[in-house]
Amino acid sequence: MAAGYELQPGAATAATSAPPDGWATPVARAEVPAASPRTSRTSRTSRNRRDRRRLLIGVAAVALLVIVAVVGVHLASGTTSSKNVADSSSARAAASSAAAAKSAAAKSAAAVKSAAAKAKHAAAPKPVAKPTKPAPAPRPHASQPVTLLSVAAAYAYGPGGVGDGDNPSGAEYTIARNPPLPWSTNWYATPQFGLLKHGTGLLLSLGHKDTITSVLIDLTQYRGVDLQLQVGEGMEPQDFKVAASADNTGGTVRLTLRHPASARYLLIWFTQLPPNGDGQYQESIYHVLVNGRR
Repeated sequence: MAAGYELQPGAATAATSAPPDGWATPVARAEVPAASPRTSRTSRTSRNRRDRRRLLIGVAAVALLVIVAVVGVHLASGTTSSKNVADSSSARAAASSAAAAKSAAAKSAAAVKSAAAKAKHAAAPKPVAKPTKPAPAPRPHASQPVTLLSVAAAYAYGPGGVGDGDNPSGAEYTIARNPPLPWSTNWYATPQFGLLKHGTGLLLSLGHKDTITSVLIDLTQYRGVDLQLQVGEGMEPQDFKVAASADNTGGTVRLTLRHPASARYLLIWFTQLPPNGDGQYQESIYHVLVNGRR
């Protein structure tokens, strides 16, 4: 035995003692050294990092899937809205086109109908107007001759009307052809009727309405009478208006109307009386002629 080596008792025994026949030789196992505490902690840390990495990757994958899903839904809804808007615009455009076409058709039909009506009216024979005789134009007053108008009746007339006149029984003498006497007023102490009344007169009725141009009156020869010629449509005092007048006159007096008057009644009205030669004041009318146009 070399120096420096020392045999272990166990090893020598194993080397010298052989296993019996029929037994397999045991295989020697390698001894696994025991892991140190530091190595064990490092291994656990690495494993934890790998686990966290896998968890983060999984979470990222799930988030990505959610984002993709949301984007897909948004795109799908946007496409649907766009499609709806497009469909609505198309519908409105189609309705507008249809309305325009309908309006154009209506206008065209109206134009055709109007043209047909005009053509029918033009083609219809126009009625021939029957010749009519022109109505005779009324003749102006200037061309109508002035003639003597007939007087239908005569009445004494006072301030109160027909029943208030002087000497009513002799009024008809003024229009008779051959009167026996003239018609005379009552006699008064003064020219103003003795302050008993403001006037008296003679009313003439033409029977119908005529245009009066002048009146001729035969009075006494005593001068100093004031008189008016009044015309009216009625017999009441308020129906008359003055058409002509003469002052301080006598004898034959002609009263000409400046504007011919159309009337039915004439009133010869005395506002002042002349003297009668016996110290009183009185007037008489012998005859009256009325001129005018019928």
